[in-house]
Amino acid sequence: GENARTCYQSIGRAGATEQILGSDEQLDALCSAAVGDMRTACFIGAYQKAIDLENVDNADRICDRVDATHLPYCTSALRVFRISTTFQ
Repeated sequence: GENARTCYQSIGRAGATEQILGSDEQLDALCSAAVGDMRTACFIGAYQKAIDLENVDNADRICDRVDATHLPYCTSALRVFRISTTFQ
C-alpha cells in the first residue's frame, strides 16, 4: 500500500549518493530489493535526493543526464519538486 511506497521512496532518498546517482548499475543495485511499484518509488526517492543535491536553479536540467531507462522516474521526481516549490 501507500506506506510501503513511502518506505521504499525513503530508502531511495536515504541511500542515494552522488556516486550512486552517477552510475546506472549502482542505482539499480540500490533499488534491487524492490519490485513493481515499490521499485518505482525507490527510484523516484533517489531522484528526489538528486534534485535536493543540485542547485535549485539547475533542477530542471537534472533529468538531461539520466538514461532513457530511468528517465520516467526522474521526471516524476522533478514534477513533485516543481509542485512543492510552487506552493511554498
